[in-house]
Amino acid sequence: MLRRLEETGRIRRAYFVAGLGAAQFAQPGAVDLLRDARDARDEVPTTVTLSATDPANPFGVLVPWPVWPASALRGATRMAGARVVLVDGRLVCWIARDDHQWFVSFTENEPDRSCAGRAMARQLVRLALARDRRSARMAD
Repeated sequence: MLRRLEETGRIRRAYFVAGLGAAQFAQPGAVDLLRDARDARDEVPTTVTLSATDPANPFGVLVPWPVWPASALRGATRMAGARVVLVDGRLVCWIARDDHQWFVSFTENEPDRSCAGRAMARQLVRLALARDRRSARMAD
């Protein structure tokens, strides 16, 4: 019966869900719905910059700092003036108080990695523009 439904185009046989058996069937529109759910990651992630000492920043107290590169001398700390950039609640960047040192931490998964990188870059541009505006106001 499933073969006849597949031949008439009423259902499709494919590997829709990883880890399930080979005989998976779905209506033809289900494929598009699954692809849309997979591509929902293209939405703009929520990006927040907080002070490293802000109580809303769980890193360094409740959650350990990510593993930083071996070149990091002191590593990230919850010091005054330092900031953290969170993308969808994940720490992607720690910025020292003088902006001369920052550590970046991304996931290994490529779609998430690229999305977090773009979000962090947009946030760093916003921070730089805001600093330039403050400097211009102070000069006036």
